[in-house]
Amino acid sequence: MPLIAMRGITKRFGALVACDAVDLAVAAGTLHAIMGENGAGKTTLMRLLYGYYAPDAGEIYLRGKRVQFRTPADAIAHHIGMVSQHYSIIPELSALDNLILGAEPTRFGGWLDRRTAQAKAEQLADALQFQPDWSRPAAELSVAARQKLEILKLLWRDAEILILDEPTAMLSPRDVDALFETLLRLKAQGRTILLVTHKLNEAMRYADFVTVLRGGRKVADAPIAELDAPTLTRWIVGDDGASLETPSSRFPLQVRGTDAPPTDGTAPARFPAQSEEAFASTQFHAQSGEAFAPTRFPAQSGEAFTPTRFPSRSGGNLKEGGLESCLVIRDLYVASERGGWGVQGLNLTVQAGEIVGIAGVDGSGQLELMEALAGLRPIARGEILLLGQPMHRWSTARRIQTGVRYLFDDRFRRMMAPQWSVLENAILGAQRDPELQTLGWLKPRAIRQRAEQLIERFQVKVPALRAPILQLSGGNQQRLVIARALYGKPRLLIAYAPTRGLDIRGAQATYAAIRDACQHGMGALVIAFDLDELMEHCDRIAVLFKGTIAAAFAREAFSREAIGAAMVGATLQEATP
Repeated sequence: MPLIAMRGITKRFGALVACDAVDLAVAAGTLHAIMGENGAGKTTLMRLLYGYYAPDAGEIYLRGKRVQFRTPADAIAHHIGMVSQHYSIIPELSALDNLILGAEPTRFGGWLDRRTAQAKAEQLADALQFQPDWSRPAAELSVAARQKLEILKLLWRDAEILILDEPTAMLSPRDVDALFETLLRLKAQGRTILLVTHKLNEAMRYADFVTVLRGGRKVADAPIAELDAPTLTRWIVGDDGASLETPSSRFPLQVRGTDAPPTDGTAPARFPAQSEEAFASTQFHAQSGEAFAPTRFPAQSGEAFTPTRFPSRSGGNLKEGGLESCLVIRDLYVASERGGWGVQGLNLTVQAGEIVGIAGVDGSGQLELMEALAGLRPIARGEILLLGQPMHRWSTARRIQTGVRYLFDDRFRRMMAPQWSVLENAILGAQRDPELQTLGWLKPRAIRQRAEQLIERFQVKVPALRAPILQLSGGNQQRLVIARALYGKPRLLIAYAPTRGLDIRGAQATYAAIRDACQHGMGALVIAFDLDELMEHCDRIAVLFKGTIAAAFAREAFSREAIGAAMVGATLQEATP
């Protein structure tokens, strides 16, 4: 008898069927992988098990008894816990307060028993080889430490069934290994782990069983020992996996200033039609993007801005190795909110037409560098040049207007407005584009065409253009913001973990689109923790260590061992026993 049995589970969101009569059986004490492309229904199925959603049809059995979870509290009472893609850590609270929040131990009179809480926390943490400073704000924890704290929160509540949704999306290779060592220890203690992942190597190496969803339906399940990677890939993508189509081959980069619809003259068919009248009934202003009662005010209500005229590509710009230097960073110093320097003495050049990767252990200065390049964190010293023009004093809006595009690792905080519609999010940051507005008034028809082009280009699955983007799966949210960033003819892309939450096809499509844009003159700086990803797609890799570039590698010199050694501040000879 399985520990968990989900039978005929169906869940709809409007016209979108997220799960369609799905069956799932999970044996006790196993690590069971749930796989599939973005929008396949993986996270929805796990949220149904966790009580976050109620199924429209179907039944859930736990240890042979039928259960109904109306809320996550019901699931927690049955010893089920879930860690989502976006952590529930409250940065301002201490690590200990985050751990016990909602399940605080008390003593006589209802007073919080903090001493007992810390003693139990330390005991649980020791089992995970995790020793944080319990009194420090959680904001100071690394990504890997936050992941462990989330798992500890489940153990604090006596979870016997742990659901982890894409837990390694933001971890370095070393932290991934450490996480799975933790999960295997928990499995050895008798706990059952459900792992939602896109990564074949994780499933093949660590899982006992795998269930594959496609289009909301279960297409296969089997013990991992009976599978090979090509078979699993074929189940996930629905073909032989050898000809994964890329968006650039189907839908060329749209040249800024055109409002042409898709080439076949039709709107994408994967969402219900919506009348222009329905969309036009709500007015949005180009600067704020907020709905408002019609009141006229000028388009440029923010910082005054005069477009910078760059020298032509035929000459006049900074050059390095005979190519145009798109981005030049010189002797850059950026303070860290933890004290000291997040970035110190950093020098880097990105040439037009190339993809430069930044590798490094989490906490080596990636966030400070990204925020400085985006104008969100002041620089203490140094300069940042875009095509020879100093941009380090420009606002973020001005950088975007002059052709810089950004992809942040945290799409919820930095890349989208979760409660806004797909339409609104499709133009977020681009609302000042001349083809989308006139004198500050947005043009509904042009916005709809832009949204349709982005959706078609990256095959984003949406229930409706007016649906809140929150209704999309995490992978489809990421597809939309990537398509938005690469629209038109950007000069420079700065991307932090651009494939976070993307499936195999989506990750390949993302880098194909970045490469296509680079072939049209863009330069790309990609910060990522997946070293294999950087080695596959980048022309050069620079290693960030303690806020500076410790080593740089041309493609012909790529070595996983040498780059890995540089990531921890060692040479290959020092790292080799």
